Amino acid sequence: MRAALDGRPNGALASALESVDDVDLAPAQADARLIAPCSDPAGGADAADLFVAKVAAARRLEGWALWQQLSGIAALLGQWRPGGTSDGHGRDHDALRGRALDESELAQACVVTEVALAAGISEYVAGKRLDAALALIVDARLPVTAALLEQGLLDWSRVEMVVTRTRDLTFEGARAVDARVGDRLASLSLRKLAAVLDRAVLVVDAEAAHRREEAARTGRRVLVRSGLDGSGELWAAGPPAKRSPLPTTGSTPPPAHSGTRVTTAAWTSSATT
Repeated sequence: MRAALDGRPNGALASALESVDDVDLAPAQADARLIAPCSDPAGGADAADLFVAKVAAARRLEGWALWQQLSGIAALLGQWRPGGTSDGHGRDHDALRGRALDESELAQACVVTEVALAAGISEYVAGKRLDAALALIVDARLPVTAALLEQGLLDWSRVEMVVTRTRDLTFEGARAVDARVGDRLASLSLRKLAAVLDRAVLVVDAEAAHRREEAARTGRRVLVRSGLDGSGELWAAGPPAKRSPLPTTGSTPPPAHSGTRVTTAAWTSSATT
């Protein structure tokens, strides 16, 4: 496992795990090895460097553990539905409500319930994990994402973002987007990654982007919540053409386009009508 996380035998992360695991962390007495120089296969290294490496290794372990979760979910689905794959688009959450389920949907519902009970998570969270397992493993729609996650290089936020943004694409389209983003998936900030994914979807399948915009237009909404000490919060969701940022103070938001000012009342009206 250590070699797999590091990518090579006796590498820095594997060495750090083994070296720091030998350090006695008993609170009653500090071990001299905490302050004495330690060594690794690459040369001299003090305990602080090894602790940093252990943190990095533990971070990789989080990603690797997520991969194990998804692998287990995929295998469990195979037990419920031997030899089957999904329709290539994951689960249709809205379509599952208020009607009888077919055999494939029933298998997925059983997996969600079983995983939620065993892991102590909600069925919503378990369903999201199933969506990722379908996209990465069962249907193999996102091979680059799957390979990075198997190495422990991704966290759940990145995996969920890719799965969600490629859900409406065809099998070929999802793979094309996955390939265009490539290894940047592991290094970009979430905001930059979202922008890169959206641009890739536009290049690969502009119709899919249009469908998401229409869905956002249909579901546009504004929420007003009261906060502490008389403060308030205005939150809005909608398609890009109807959305502009609101300030934290003042009576008018910044202009949606250069040279244009929009009052809060007018902005709210345009977002809700």
